[in-house]
Parts: sequence; C-alpha cells; structure tokens
Amino acid sequence: MSLKNLPAELLDIIVQLSLPEGFETLATTCKIFYARCEPFIQRHNGLRSRFRYFRYGNDGLYEYDGLWATSDFLQLIATDRAIARYIQNATLYTDSWSIGDPSRPSYVLRSVPSIEDGGLIVQSSS
Repeated sequence: MSLKNLPAELLDIIVQLSLPEGFETLATTCKIFYARCEPFIQRHNGLRSRFRYFRYGNDGLYEYDGLWATSDFLQLIATDRAIARYIQNATLYTDSWSIGDPSRPSYVLRSVPSIEDGGLIVQSSS
C-alpha cells in the first residue's frame, strides 16, 4: 500500500507529526503531500521565525506577545505545545530584572502559578 492511498485523516496526522523537522521535505515529495501541508505552511513559517532563536530582552527589542519572563514563555508553550518543537535556542536572561523597574510601565507582572492552584504549567500531561 502506498502513502497516496491512505485516508486524508492519516495524511494529516503524518503532516502534523513532521513539524518542524521534516515538514518542508515532506511538502516537496509529491502534490498530494503538498496539498495536505499547504494549510500549515503559514503557521510553520511564523513559528519558525519567531521561536527558532527565541529571545526577549530588557531593551524592549525582543518582546513577543507580551512575554517578559520565563513564566510567560512557559505559559505560552503550555497553551500551544507545538511551539516547543521550534525552539533551538532560547535566551531567558530577563528573569534577573528587578520587578519594579519604572522604565517598564507596560510590564504587567504575572505571578508564577503554584502547584496548589493548578493551571496549564503545573497540570499533568497524562
């Protein structure tokens, strides 16, 4: 049985599992796989460009989606686990900032979730 004869649902699963490492290669194998990959291309390119070398810094040049601390970054990964697969290098040095920095008026402190309160970061993945 060739891959071309598999149901569309299985092809979609194969495409999603190929992200990000084999996605581009899979998309170029044949017209059928390209058609299955096409809905994911824009999202793949966006995640790759934003998170391959993820960095946020105290100069404000690297703020992504309001991420100012590692707890924010982990919350984003917990919400969308695909992001973690795109990260090759993450610089998280801003966690050493002083919280009450007056030069950061737009910074909203997000508390680190506690184990007792639950939340996406501390929930079991089972």
